[in-house]
Amino acid sequence: MAIHQDENGIWHVQVQRKGIPRIRRSGFLSKDAAIVFERSYLEKHRAAAGSSGDGRLLSELIELWFVRHGAHLVDGKRQRRELLAIAAELKNPVASRLSRDQFLAYRYAKTRQADTAGLRSFNQAHHGLIAMFNRLRNLREIDYTSPVCDLELIEL
Repeated sequence: MAIHQDENGIWHVQVQRKGIPRIRRSGFLSKDAAIVFERSYLEKHRAAAGSSGDGRLLSELIELWFVRHGAHLVDGKRQRRELLAIAAELKNPVASRLSRDQFLAYRYAKTRQADTAGLRSFNQAHHGLIAMFNRLRNLREIDYTSPVCDLELIEL
């Protein structure tokens, strides 16, 4: 990764990092413009590289969460059971590749016949999954945000 200026005053950017496509661009009139391009390119490609690089299964992340945080909670064992049940019903996908559509299909199947109490318990489980991803991100165990975290809970 380099930003440099040639003898004509034109700035050049070269980005070469593991997991990110190499790119060379030139023609920037200022160093600030070159830096802005470099940062936006890295930001765009880091998300894709970071999410595809973590091959851990959802159940592995649940166990990691339990060891790092959940074991210290009053109801940590119950939350772990609920999260492992969700992972099993989702067929234990690679956590970084868990898609929004996958979770929405799961939610539809689970809540299709549910009454208000069933919807509340599903919201609680969904909130637990969100909290698990957020806690692992805060602990720097993962470097991505799950699309499950962006989905709103069901309104009752």
